[in-house]
Amino acid sequence: GSNLLGLLTIYLLARYMKLYDVKLSLKQSICTWIISLTILVVTLYVLNLYISKAVFVFLSYNNPLIIAMAISIFFITVNLKPIYNIRINKFLSPVLMIYLITEFLGVGFYERIVKVVSGQNLLFQLGVVATIIVLCIIIGHTANVLFAICYRKIIEKNRN
Repeated sequence: GSNLLGLLTIYLLARYMKLYDVKLSLKQSICTWIISLTILVVTLYVLNLYISKAVFVFLSYNNPLIIAMAISIFFITVNLKPIYNIRINKFLSPVLMIYLITEFLGVGFYERIVKVVSGQNLLFQLGVVATIIVLCIIIGHTANVLFAICYRKIIEKNRN
């Protein structure tokens, strides 16, 4: 979570699930995720129509729907058979940068994106999201190359 309450909520929920051996099958996880997403999207749509300032509040980490979706994604991931593809793994290796960059840019970034995609068709909206993801991954690869160069120079300097 983004605060102590969120962290405590996630910890206690995970602890409960571990103690009582709560597990979801792949089918249950997918159904839970789809139902939670549907309720979230409908709620956000209605909020945007009547109380648009409440949209970002409703998207907080402490939202039970978002927590249910996160748990579902965890169990979907646990239940999937691993697939190994060197090219995909190499391309997606800096995937953490998506989170780091978008969180660093803050709420203002999200608000600008909402203004750009509002009123556009779904394909355009998905294209904007995909573009942001690819750009963040490219920035991550660039950062990895720069870090590797700096690391090599530091090692060489320490050897001499």
